Amino acid sequence: MRFEIYGIAGMHLVTNRTSVETSGTRYAIAMSLTTRGLAGIFVKLDSHSQTHGSLVGGRVVPEEYGGEVRRNGKDQQTRVDYGADGTIANDWNSPRIEQAAYVPAAQTRGTVDQLTAYFILERQLAARNTCNATIPVFDGLHRYDLHFVDAPPQPLPENVVRYFPGPVQVCRMIRTQISGPADHEGTSSGKIWYARLGRSGRMLPVQMQFDTELGAVKGYLAALHGDGLDLHLIK
Repeated sequence: MRFEIYGIAGMHLVTNRTSVETSGTRYAIAMSLTTRGLAGIFVKLDSHSQTHGSLVGGRVVPEEYGGEVRRNGKDQQTRVDYGADGTIANDWNSPRIEQAAYVPAAQTRGTVDQLTAYFILERQLAARNTCNATIPVFDGLHRYDLHFVDAPPQPLPENVVRYFPGPVQVCRMIRTQISGPADHEGTSSGKIWYARLGRSGRMLPVQMQFDTELGAVKGYLAALHGDGLDLHLIK
């Protein structure tokens, strides 16, 4: 999947490329973010993150998460290993190492990475048609909860609707910081429009609206390849 993210006055800010693979009892997700055009004046960002794990009895169980971020010329790497007994070991290379140490081990137990969190939401939507969930997240630096609730149905733009004739589920998201660096990276709240796509009937995001460090942004599914689909929505 490729998503294009836009800010005020339609300024092109970020390209998001995400791949999801599932096979039997395994899953793997990778995501890359790159700032575009004038957005680099405010935040120059290149990041890549990946996770993999197992699907056990309907549960999504991460095993390893890794992230590499280059933000305004500064590099940051994080890695999280998930033990079979629920314990979590993390390693990092970050200028905020002292702040990261303030995440107590007890608070990371039972958490998942952010890629897995949204994957869990998509599977729940496909199975139960509801967004309502609270998912505890630890990305190696930040410990936070992602709260998802069902939002009232809202229409998609005309140029998007023609590709998704079926029903669209809207989820509202709120991020609650628990511990870790007190910064404002990523998204704090927003809405995501999901549609059932592909031969497997997965629920995938087709539009999003978030409050971020770059201000209010809107994102759109621009291309989708796989699962019987080959869509090109935005060049």
